[in-house]
Amino acid sequence: MSNNRYHYHVEDGQFSFDIKSDKLLGIEGNVIKLSPYREEESEIDCYILFIDGHYVECLGSVERNFPKTPHEHQELKELMLKTYEDK
Repeated sequence: MSNNRYHYHVEDGQFSFDIKSDKLLGIEGNVIKLSPYREEESEIDCYILFIDGHYVECLGSVERNFPKTPHEHQELKELMLKTYEDK
């Protein structure tokens, strides 16, 4: 049995940070709460955009408009996947 390590990258246009977890914090399409820094108790809302292997991309904060429909979600997912393909 292997131990998975999930990498979360959070980006909202104003700041970004990375966290690692031994378990999934949510599923695609969910809004979850994450603490940007371990020493602080503040939390921000993050939208799980896609899970590709063991990589989890989260976009957004309490000030961001998250996708409201499956169609918006899919459009954002395709955009982000293309962005990563181009790197």
